[in-house]
Amino acid sequence: MSEQKKLVKDILGQDAIVNIARAGAQVSEVFNAEQFIAFALDGIEDLSIMQRVRHIADALYNALPSPYPDAVRILCQMVHQIAPGFQAVALTEYIARYGQHDFDTSMQALSTMTSYGTAEFAIRPFLSNEQSRTISILLQWMQSDNEHLRRLACEGCRPRLPWGIKLSNMLQMPSPAMEILEQLKSDSSLYVRKSVANHLNDLAKEYPEAVLDWVATWSTDDPNVKWVIRHALRNLIKQGNPRALALHGVDHLAKLGVTRLKLTPTTIRQGDSLTISLAVISQDSETQPAVVDYRLHFPRANGSMSTKVFKLKTFSILPEQILEIVTTRAFKDLSTRKYRQGSYIIEILLNGNVAQSASFELIS
Repeated sequence: MSEQKKLVKDILGQDAIVNIARAGAQVSEVFNAEQFIAFALDGIEDLSIMQRVRHIADALYNALPSPYPDAVRILCQMVHQIAPGFQAVALTEYIARYGQHDFDTSMQALSTMTSYGTAEFAIRPFLSNEQSRTISILLQWMQSDNEHLRRLACEGCRPRLPWGIKLSNMLQMPSPAMEILEQLKSDSSLYVRKSVANHLNDLAKEYPEAVLDWVATWSTDDPNVKWVIRHALRNLIKQGNPRALALHGVDHLAKLGVTRLKLTPTTIRQGDSLTISLAVISQDSETQPAVVDYRLHFPRANGSMSTKVFKLKTFSILPEQILEIVTTRAFKDLSTRKYRQGSYIIEILLNGNVAQSASFELIS
């Protein structure tokens, strides 16, 4: 297990559980702090971060009074006393797990808690079970002065939220969330705009042409909208989609070339770094925008090849200018990707086109 994963898990370790228990005892005489701690600590070491969120929610159920509204009133007081972030997320998870029968009380609680620890995970079961009713609440929240509520309106109904349950009923085009995305695309808060871009990026994986048709109608006079479009189409840009590149102001057929591509060294060991150097040359008499990425082809465990595109550099290049680019990538195993010994290929993508390629070997 990597140290990084261990640290993420430990955000909800013993100290966090004691802190939540202390908050419960401070705000309510009926909160059973000892029972909560005993339940929450039991078996927690073997759980991932989101498993811990659910486990702590179950521990809260055992420590809180049984009438749901009474328990929620205590939780809404506790959230002010604990550390913001995942401790508060664990409180919102109680609402998700035990509040499906009391929609109004649950929505009010999530609107209070989300400013302390996002309720984007907790809102999702309500969207699965009562989509229309929950969307109507999100439409109210998108008008809020509170950026946390506006973000929740968008992020909570994002179809493919990392660590959250997939919302198949939201993965449609046109999307049930279109009004929310339209409203928030020019939001003053970067926190909110990132959510809009990520939501659109989810939809673009399923419906690229429909999303491109939609965002093409948006005015880019507003820099906030322009930012959202660029980040929403990032995967399509990596894929070299000409329409996505054009919306980014990039000509798919620009007069550009790549020269002097070099990989150093050509044989590396697991954990070592590879240096990629190249030069982009303008072949036009006018200044041109350039998007330079590289696509890595790497072997899978079954012997087939997989690919992933990495961002390299975006810039404007002057007439007949030559621009040198150097980058380094470490080939260390990640939780989401394993690097195995074998032959690797790197393709340089210039405005979506394969410009040059080179290979190297990874050995154990």
